[in-house]
Amino acid sequence: MPTSFWQADNPLYRPYGDDAWLERIYDIWLTPFSAFKRLAMTIEAYPQSNVLLIEAFVIVFLISVLGPLLTFSSQGGTPSFLLFNMLLSTLLGIIVWGLSGLFLGMLAFALSGQACWKRLYILMAYALLPWLFLAPATMMKISAASFSAMGVLGSAVSVLVWLWSSALFCLAIQTALRLKGPQLIILLLLPLGFSLIWFCWLLGFANNLIRFLSM
Repeated sequence: MPTSFWQADNPLYRPYGDDAWLERIYDIWLTPFSAFKRLAMTIEAYPQSNVLLIEAFVIVFLISVLGPLLTFSSQGGTPSFLLFNMLLSTLLGIIVWGLSGLFLGMLAFALSGQACWKRLYILMAYALLPWLFLAPATMMKISAASFSAMGVLGSAVSVLVWLWSSALFCLAIQTALRLKGPQLIILLLLPLGFSLIWFCWLLGFANNLIRFLSM
């Protein structure tokens, strides 16, 4: 992206400052289209800075430990078990984040010959921010014993958070890899296609092996 583009007079198209973490969070929630563009521009404007990458790790960590904390608050348990669940959830969250970025980046590189890994990982992490709203949604479910409508509202919020985060995830991938709409759809459907091909190949192999052994 040209340098003159992110230096435009329009503040929506300027890089974020290092201390603008709260602004980045609000922008992802309220204006995700411009926020992801500004994040990508910030990475390009300050390639030596790792502030956004550190924030990405923090976001993945917070979202990973949120589940065990909410489960502990609603169902109880021992502190040692809570600590174990938090460590396990954090490890799994980082692994899923890393493998998802690696796989999508490799697919994008195979299709277009380019992939900015740093931009991809950072934007993918910021797409997880809507999951922070699971905390109030869980509190609504806990209070459902006294007011059933709160439980229904909590469940509705949980579904909306999942849809919201999924939409942000697609937007993050599209912005990070600079894909057009059809390219994004193909990139997201390729894993499903590969899985079906692999399943059919295994099924055919197993069928031929059974026939050979039964002769």
